[in-house]
Amino acid sequence: MENKPEEIKISDEFKRMVQPMIYDELHCLEKEIFQRKAAKIFVFKRTIVDGYEAYEIASRLNLPIKRISISVDNYNEAVIWICRTQLKRSDLTLNMRKYLIGRRSLAEQACKKDALNISSKKFNSRMECIATFTRMKIGEEYKYCYSSVRDYEACAKTVDKVFSFDSELAEMLLRGKKQVLQKDLIAFSKLSESQLKNKMKFYLSDKYGCDERLTVKNTPIYDPDAEISSLSLTIPSWVNLIEKVQKNLTPQITEKAADEIFGLLNVLKDTAENFLNHIVEVL
Repeated sequence: MENKPEEIKISDEFKRMVQPMIYDELHCLEKEIFQRKAAKIFVFKRTIVDGYEAYEIASRLNLPIKRISISVDNYNEAVIWICRTQLKRSDLTLNMRKYLIGRRSLAEQACKKDALNISSKKFNSRMECIATFTRMKIGEEYKYCYSSVRDYEACAKTVDKVFSFDSELAEMLLRGKKQVLQKDLIAFSKLSESQLKNKMKFYLSDKYGCDERLTVKNTPIYDPDAEISSLSLTIPSWVNLIEKVQKNLTPQITEKAADEIFGLLNVLKDTAENFLNHIVEVL
């Protein structure tokens, strides 16, 4: 156990790859840390790679912090570790999931190139083979096609560039609070930082900054997101109701009711998984 928060480092680049906890999760974590009188974090060379909230809570409460060093040798391996760990989460936003897959693919390619000591100028064909193999492997692991992983790499590059000049905007992109079409993120990856800064300013003001009011002559435009938006508003109520019933569930529940809800929940689970896969294929 250690209680030396001043020796622990925080990397903005590592931290951006970890989706923050929601309020309820933070509350539970703080309660757990307070009960255990200690917190646990994972580090790479004294730099946090997982456990930011635990670190902040323990530091605020002046409690010991246990550091667990991850078994990696360099920066790219640390990135891979973070991405693989985060991609196990079920609460990731779609944009965050794409970003992590893209970052992991790029990091794995970099590791292979470093191990083989490949020069980009002399071995372009070999580098392309490494990229292809990596994308296919990661795509198979996460149920995506090769081209999707390649596209997510481009999206990740764009988001990282946005972080360099507007971290708040980049965070909003990852959280889904600002929407930029995937095809545009891919195209923007080829721009320089200064070009991207100007492009994003124009893009967002053009798409989201105008207040279009409907008039008789200004008829409603078809909204392809309408049904998805409606579903998004409904799902939280399902979640709240399920959590409420789960909290109040007693051993007195009948076998008939248990069998019925068990079957329906499995149908809901399968339908949700199929829908997630369909969304990924469409995008």
